Amino acid sequence: MNTALSILDRQEILYLRTFDIVQYRFASHAGDHAPLHSTAAGKVFLAHMSDDRLNETLGQLSFPKLTEHTKTSVDEIVGQLADIRDNGFASAIGEEQFQVTGLAAPIWNADGNITVCQSLWSLLDHAPREQVIANVDELIKATHQISRQLGWSG
Repeated sequence: MNTALSILDRQEILYLRTFDIVQYRFASHAGDHAPLHSTAAGKVFLAHMSDDRLNETLGQLSFPKLTEHTKTSVDEIVGQLADIRDNGFASAIGEEQFQVTGLAAPIWNADGNITVCQSLWSLLDHAPREQVIANVDELIKATHQISRQLGWSG
């Protein structure tokens, strides 16, 4: 599994650190940006925005169709956000790149704000989608542990 840490940078995510066990030519590297609508980390940030900020952000985004699975409308994106908040993670299954399955969970600070997202992802050739998704509990456990170390009490 590959992993990344990302932050919200205006209308995109910015990768701060990446660790790629499975080398992939199109893998993101530290300093790269990616869209909010088609990445698991981007959806986590969207899900935890205030209503005003979410409406402003969605009004400024374009929703390019990157694969046949990419959500390309505000309604499709907004329809996922409550589940992301309730479940504590987001997924992007073939949405940014068809052969990639990704998960992301937030890392919270002492004020209850997301400071960063941790993502796990893999290529279909390396791990079937079900295998990636099976790691969600470990991902959430890790992000909660880091969040508590940052003073989060949730």
